[in-house]
Amino acid sequence: MSGQHTTGPWRKSGAAMDGFRPIMAPGGVIVALISTFFGRKADEDLIAAAPELYAELFLARDEVAEKRDVIFDCHTIGGDPDTLEDEARPDLEHLDAQLARIDSALAKARGEA
Repeated sequence: MSGQHTTGPWRKSGAAMDGFRPIMAPGGVIVALISTFFGRKADEDLIAAAPELYAELFLARDEVAEKRDVIFDCHTIGGDPDTLEDEARPDLEHLDAQLARIDSALAKARGEA
């Protein structure tokens, strides 16, 4: 997806049309059609939740980044990475890996990956 996604919240339409259930955005915009032939209810639920999931992951990323910065600041002298205390390295490595996974998922949702 290049640019901005269709504004949420998205919701499942109650009625299937010719074997497809629409996922609707505000204003009656159809953002997706999900086949009802193979029992894709879980897909309907996931796609309908996409805007909220994206927004919450974006906020969670900020919280993880803030936690990482606090740990880094508390375990270095003046923010110098060469002075990082050994006991903090595993936590920072874990948080850096989390941030990389979150950034990758957000980029994929924006069509950048």
